Amino acid sequence: MSATEEKTGLLDDDAEVSGRLLKRNTVGRLRSSLFVLCVIFMLVFTAYSGIQNLESSLNPGIGIYSLASITGGALVSCILAPTVIRFVGAKWAISSAALCLAAYVAANFYPKTGVLIPASILYGMSSGFMLTAQGTYVTTIAIEYAHVIGEQAETVISRFFGFFLMAFQSTQIWGNLISSLVLQNGRASHNTTNESNSTVTICGAAFCPNVASSSSNSSAPSPFPKPPEDTLNVLLIIYIGCAMCGFFIGAFFLKPIRSSSSEDKTTSIVTTLFSTLRLLGTDTNMKLLVPISMYSGVEQAYVACELGLAWVGYAMICFGAVNTIASPLNGILTRYIGRPLLFLFGFCVNAGMLVLLLMWIPDKDQLFLFFVIPGVWALGDTIWQTQTSALVGHVFPSQQEPAFGNIRMFEALGFFVVYLFSNYVCLDVKLYIVGAWLVLAVVLVLIVEVRIRYRAVIVYSEAPTDEHSH
Repeated sequence: MSATEEKTGLLDDDAEVSGRLLKRNTVGRLRSSLFVLCVIFMLVFTAYSGIQNLESSLNPGIGIYSLASITGGALVSCILAPTVIRFVGAKWAISSAALCLAAYVAANFYPKTGVLIPASILYGMSSGFMLTAQGTYVTTIAIEYAHVIGEQAETVISRFFGFFLMAFQSTQIWGNLISSLVLQNGRASHNTTNESNSTVTICGAAFCPNVASSSSNSSAPSPFPKPPEDTLNVLLIIYIGCAMCGFFIGAFFLKPIRSSSSEDKTTSIVTTLFSTLRLLGTDTNMKLLVPISMYSGVEQAYVACELGLAWVGYAMICFGAVNTIASPLNGILTRYIGRPLLFLFGFCVNAGMLVLLLMWIPDKDQLFLFFVIPGVWALGDTIWQTQTSALVGHVFPSQQEPAFGNIRMFEALGFFVVYLFSNYVCLDVKLYIVGAWLVLAVVLVLIVEVRIRYRAVIVYSEAPTDEHSH
């Protein structure tokens, strides 16, 4: 580890927070560190969100396995991340992940199994390190900032994470906007030659991969015609440029930090790992929350193809925009209507959309539905994302680390399972699976809500009363 990595945080060892000028310089340095981190993640995940939403259509068959490999790599790396970050530091864990993403995007120039799958695993591993290091980085500079300005650390940490997540959520908009503009321009410049020569594919819930593959020469069909090669190359070059810019900004402008931790890091890692598994095995509430955590991945299971590949990005922009705006509103609504009613509202929203998707035959004459459906679906998604985390924090106040570890693990597992069976299951079957999983998840979540309220009543009734206090 370099000498610059040995100091804890960003402040120099001999720096004394005294005097208005020194305080202003320190505050500016910490703010700029947060800004640099946000820029890096915006660049890197703009590239990733764009390529992720197109991967299964650009590379039918192998694209799904590529995404599954990314998720599988991330699952493993989340366990190894503390050890890796201990040796390379948060700065290089973040910067190197941007480089690995550039390699993954570049592998799409030659999307063969021996090229794309190893690149996917490499990026998946690095993404786990990157996301873990990001949490360490934001927390560390927020604590230092709170110390400098004399504010409570808890308040500053929350505010800093809020700024970061605002930038992070916006990448769904930028990545898909780039893909839509490039693909649409490419389609216009090549007229409609590709579309007119392509095999007619049934869209919507009736789309079935095995039926489509038997009626065409492709062993793994896509509901979209592939864009012209020069157009696709332009898109990939733009995404590689975003990832490389993220790498260089991280390498040259991101300040090195080191989070405070115990000396015996190996023991702490093993202890954390076993506490996560022990909580899952021994706590009933944790078991009941597994389906709702997996649902975040299971719900990603629908494809509509009538408008063509260039419009996928615009639909996802609607999803990302609503998700970004609606997420902070959940915290406000919880104060007035409570968490159980929000879960029921999310259930009604997603259940209604599932019924609509089963009946809907995508049609260009119903253009608005291609954007309304993702936007409305995002209303439910924000509830699963925010309220599940709030519930976990409430149920496990003294075991938050292993509890959230289980939630993230099964969320990634949900994505992994969906990616694996996507090439073999018809869309209507997928929708029925998602619906059944939604019912199971919400029923078990409401059972958890009843259990914690019943436990609160029992604790209150068994509390000793003080007769003299009356």
